[in-house]
Amino acid sequence: MDDALRSSSNLSRKVVSVAAGEAHTLALTGDGCVYSWGRGMFGRLGIGSEVDALLPVQVKCDTCSESEEKRLKLVGIAAGAYHSMALADDGSVWCWGYNPCILHAGACSVKAGGMMSLAIDNLGTLWIWGNCPQQSSSSGESGFSLVSSFTPIPVWDFHGHTVVKVACGNEHVVALVSVGETYEGEDLLCYSWGNNNHGQLGLGDRESRIHPELLKHLTSILPGLFMR
Repeated sequence: MDDALRSSSNLSRKVVSVAAGEAHTLALTGDGCVYSWGRGMFGRLGIGSEVDALLPVQVKCDTCSESEEKRLKLVGIAAGAYHSMALADDGSVWCWGYNPCILHAGACSVKAGGMMSLAIDNLGTLWIWGNCPQQSSSSGESGFSLVSSFTPIPVWDFHGHTVVKVACGNEHVVALVSVGETYEGEDLLCYSWGNNNHGQLGLGDRESRIHPELLKHLTSILPGLFMR
């Protein structure tokens, strides 16, 4: 690769994963640290200030400042519009930016979309927080709305089943689910819910859903750019 196309000499370690938010980027290195660059508003870069970063800067995470023997290793990243997430090898989830928090949830996967966050735990339970697609308890109506949840809540629709993979856009979620409480590599079912103004749920209409609804004949998921 031409030197002019390289991101920065600041990021000389081996990169194993990247994530892009609304106006910022994250990179995960093989030694378990996270670098960020782009817009810094709301502290989404995790560098201790809200200034923009034109080159990669290491995220000021406690897991990377401890001794090599004791520090946690970050193994996953996700970027939302105004926030960022990292998954540590002990299952804890680290969030910074808009509404920062640390979750000790035994997670094995994290995703972020718009202003929502999701995590799958080791038992296959899907947790969601932030601006979540659900029915507003105050409206008493069955219509779609985004309701703020400041703590993770389980998606009870999948109780008794195993969520294997999840992806999300700004206001919708898609999940691959295995029937039963354990995943044995069998065929998966694909569900979607949330905002459907542009047909992004793939259900053949534009009606938004507050509960997961089954999509048939799909075995992999990845919401596209237009459907964020």
